[in-house]
Amino acid sequence: MQDNKKIVVFYYEGFAEFEISLALLYLSSNEIIFVAMEKKEYKSLSGQRFVVDYLIDEIDPTDVKLFIIPGGDPKPYLGNQKLFEFIEKASNSGAVIAGICGGADILVSLGFLAGKSCTGITRDSSIPQSLIDHFDQTTYTDESIVITDHFITAKGEAFIEFASVLPKQIGMKADEYFEFKFK
Repeated sequence: MQDNKKIVVFYYEGFAEFEISLALLYLSSNEIIFVAMEKKEYKSLSGQRFVVDYLIDEIDPTDVKLFIIPGGDPKPYLGNQKLFEFIEKASNSGAVIAGICGGADILVSLGFLAGKSCTGITRDSSIPQSLIDHFDQTTYTDESIVITDHFITAKGEAFIEFASVLPKQIGMKADEYFEFKFK
């Protein structure tokens, strides 16, 4: 039986495309689509320009096997109700939900990691109090990557580990993706 579920990547202004580039290479044998809240050109943190395939509400969340939120400035999406509803439906349908750096912070702000272990952006003075309050409801760890149930959170500097974990979490066999071994 062929799996027709998709990998969905969430774009937003200033997202850190370099944190997910290697992951997208590993996952490239799958159908990958790019979504956002608005249909427009998005400028990444490094200044590259990206366009989305669909608006988030044009995608059926039950057709998602992996939802990736890259890092960047999460503030505009902290507590976003539309994003919450999409992730909740995808998660309830068995999708793996992955956030790296600021993407992990978005997941925390939406309440998905309350009572669970997670990691994310290192706390600093630029983080809003509302996000700190949400992190206080989690078991925050300083580990590079944390897998809890079907949620994956990672620090931005752990993009290699993030990339190598995602294919395994969606059931890909080693011969289906590239895996570089570092000594």
